[in-house]
Amino acid sequence: MTTETKIGYTRGPWRTRQAQSNHKFAPEERWDWAIVAGGQIIAECFWRVDEATYAPSAANARLIAATPELLEALREAIPLVEFAEEIKAREWRERNYSEPPYSLTRRARDAIAKALGEAV
Repeated sequence: MTTETKIGYTRGPWRTRQAQSNHKFAPEERWDWAIVAGGQIIAECFWRVDEATYAPSAANARLIAATPELLEALREAIPLVEFAEEIKAREWRERNYSEPPYSLTRRARDAIAKALGEAV
């Protein structure tokens, strides 16, 4: 079993680059972008969605390329967030408030599950 199979996605780092299909005289906001890992294109972002809709392809490509690092950082942050939420919940209980209205830990775990294709 390869590492990619175990983690379920292509290992980072991911980078962006201008797709080869771009016309060299087109303005940058009309470029298509490729997301590359290990020298291979793993995804593409296109500036034209349909006849009337245009996408911010460079911004979308940068966000996608940051995904492995964001996922890793979120996983590492969960224990700290859990600790902070427990302190906050204790303070709320001491003041006879209800539990805090949201859980950042739950939101982080749900986002990780979504990224990994797990049921939420």
